[in-house]
Amino acid sequence: MCYHFFLYDFQVKCFDFPETDNQHTNTMGKQLNKKKAAISVIVFLSCAVLFVIRPFGWDLGQIAITGALILVIARCVDGKASMRNMHWGTLITLGGALGIAHGFEKSGAGDVVVGWILRILGSGESADLAIMTIFLLMAYVLSLVLPDGSLVLMLTTMGANLAMREGGDPQMIAMACIFGSSLAFATPVATSTTTMVQIAGYRFKDYVKVGGVTSLIGLGCTWIAIVVMYGLV
Repeated sequence: MCYHFFLYDFQVKCFDFPETDNQHTNTMGKQLNKKKAAISVIVFLSCAVLFVIRPFGWDLGQIAITGALILVIARCVDGKASMRNMHWGTLITLGGALGIAHGFEKSGAGDVVVGWILRILGSGESADLAIMTIFLLMAYVLSLVLPDGSLVLMLTTMGANLAMREGGDPQMIAMACIFGSSLAFATPVATSTTTMVQIAGYRFKDYVKVGGVTSLIGLGCTWIAIVVMYGLV
């Protein structure tokens, strides 16, 4: 509703660059190749099933790469054209951000953050609201630069343990962490799907201007919703 009434006009003012032409529009008029279409559908459905069952201990990356290779070998996709049209800046951004996220997790920085929070909260009197607010903001801010599911898992574990120690509700903290990370679209590295939009020509400052306003509105609404839901005031 907010986007419909005033954020769209704000977005139009911020995006002061010409739209990038769709490189795939010239393929829409081509005749459908039923054989290649069938192979593509089968590979897609197979990958979806394999994502769930994870055979041979494969991770999502291995399954996705295998599916892509099958499509290239079957000539459903032009490998050279795909490499030529690849937005390498997006891949480099994602790779670097994921490396930082794993470094944050493995280095023990999470324990330092927990100690810092405990020092701020002190004895923990009426700490539920403070813990929820801190972890909501931490999930939001860290997810702007560390796009990794393990980060949310780490914050949720830290917050739940801290809440139980102070006699609070761990479910409330888990909700704050999940929603806080989901609202982090003020930078193009928050989530992989947001990063991919860069291929349309959007710049970093475009995400900050439009995504920042939208995410802050969502952050405020989320905080109010959790406070009301759990009766923290």
